[in-house]
Amino acid sequence: MKNKHLHVYILVVLLILGICSVRLHVIIPLAKNTSATHPDFIIDKNGVLLSYHGVSADVVIPDNVTSIGIKAFSGCTSLKNVTIPYGVTSIGIKAFSGCTNLKNIIIPDSVTSIEANAFLHCDRLSALAVPSSLEQIQYSSGSFWGCKNLKILRMQVVNGSKIPIKITLSEGADMRKPKITSNHKKIAVVTRPCYNTDAIGETSAIVTVTARQPGKAQITFQRINRNNHKKISKLKLVIVPIS
Repeated sequence: MKNKHLHVYILVVLLILGICSVRLHVIIPLAKNTSATHPDFIIDKNGVLLSYHGVSADVVIPDNVTSIGIKAFSGCTSLKNVTIPYGVTSIGIKAFSGCTNLKNIIIPDSVTSIEANAFLHCDRLSALAVPSSLEQIQYSSGSFWGCKNLKILRMQVVNGSKIPIKITLSEGADMRKPKITSNHKKIAVVTRPCYNTDAIGETSAIVTVTARQPGKAQITFQRINRNNHKKISKLKLVIVPIS
């Protein structure tokens, strides 16, 4: 009889342990997802690309990505060419910061926002095709801060499209109305700067470029600080018709 009770007791203990192990197995979730077809990418369930762990020079971001997260590619010095798929709507803060060898990046028309310092110190990035869906370009300071070789913005827009460009100013600085020069009729017009100060006290000047016709031109920005020192930066603008 004692042996029978002992067997029953052992059976109950094993059953309890089995149930607990099943429960433990079920309640431990995976915080991040990796794909067998894209092992170098960590993408969450909402389609946010959290990080990249590859060493390839040429990267095509998977089609299931909806946004590129904070510092997703930060410090990837091997990166040279990136293709972002249609469907991605935003490029996060410092997403490509420190990618010092990045030369080319294809941004689709689905992208509406490029966050602060997204391309911080991408030293070799010299030209960028900006989609017409982008609601604002942060130039000089902001999205492309530290891109010392960035000289050309290629914009694919229709006639009459408006392109806001944001320039961050140092304390007490002012900005003259930018000038657009071209070799033929005006391909675009630019407004006088509209000033804005955010919650942390950073002042920005926002100018709006309105496309008139396809062509090439140059925008000259002139900022004057409190000591009356002038800082001039120039940006080549290429407007191409939507095919």
